[in-house]
Amino acid sequence: MLRSDEVILREMMMEDPTNPRTVFNLAKCIEGLGKNEEACALYHRRSQMGGLEEECWYAGFKYGALLAKVSSFEDGAYELLKAWSKRPFRAEPLRTLAEYCEHIADKLPLPTGELFFVQRSAYKPQAPEGKQDATAQGQ
Repeated sequence: MLRSDEVILREMMMEDPTNPRTVFNLAKCIEGLGKNEEACALYHRRSQMGGLEEECWYAGFKYGALLAKVSSFEDGAYELLKAWSKRPFRAEPLRTLAEYCEHIADKLPLPTGELFFVQRSAYKPQAPEGKQDATAQGQ
């Protein structure tokens, strides 16, 4: 169904590329198909088009979330915080940013060259390179 929606929405966008609803719906459809880079660009475009304020905000939020995922964590984090500052009563940007931060932090090894002020509890134990424990191997 998403593929047929994509075809219809692309045709609609060719007819009227300034229709914010079409851009938004195409972005959602494209994201659903896993085409995150294109969806990211469409969400950004929609966020800049004006119109329905909540839809603009949501498009900006999704732009930040996808940007952090597919392109630049730093730029995406900035956009997520920008979205949150526009609607501080919405938790989605903060939760999304927290998930990305946790994912990155989980991969960081305990620093060996740092002598002072390292909070060991912030680091997850890392398996030695090339080895995985039985749980990670699904046993």
